[in-house]
Amino acid sequence: TKTTLVAITAITVPLLALSGFTALYVGQNITESTKRKEAENANVLAYRVAYFMKERYGDIQALAQLSFLTNSKVREFIPITEQKAILDSYIRGYGVYDSIAVYRLDGSLMVDASPEPPPANISKREYFQTVLRTDKPFISQPEPSVVTKKVSIFVAAPVKDANTGKTIAVIRTRMQASALEDVIKDLGEGGEQYHLV
Repeated sequence: TKTTLVAITAITVPLLALSGFTALYVGQNITESTKRKEAENANVLAYRVAYFMKERYGDIQALAQLSFLTNSKVREFIPITEQKAILDSYIRGYGVYDSIAVYRLDGSLMVDASPEPPPANISKREYFQTVLRTDKPFISQPEPSVVTKKVSIFVAAPVKDANTGKTIAVIRTRMQASALEDVIKDLGEGGEQYHLV
């Protein structure tokens, strides 16, 4: 009986210790692996969103240089309907905007391409005031659109006269914040949730 007890103890104690160590080690390894994967996904998310928004920043600068906006002589020869058609082709081409509008320095509407009429005057909007104050492109925080009531991101830039280099208008695009979902939708497939701050 004593020999059997000693033999069982000699086998069981190391086996229990080994299995306990293995369970602890594997558990820690799985936890660390999961944390690493989540951190990598968060970095991928940050990179994708930054790259996506950098493209929007480039878009607005390209739009601000359209010749019918920067050159009054060109603008005289292109009717408003054609100007709208040009802006509408950019909406279809980029695929992320639901409105592009150009406003005079007093905030009144010059020309737009939108499924619904944009505000007639945006002089009090923060993005408009920021562009006038800094004379640089600006990306707004997500905010409800006064027209669609959907959370949107506005990207605006100064339009400069081709001859004088002075700011003569402000162009702005409107993108629904849900457009960001397409950029990051595959990152939450494992049940994780990611939040943009």
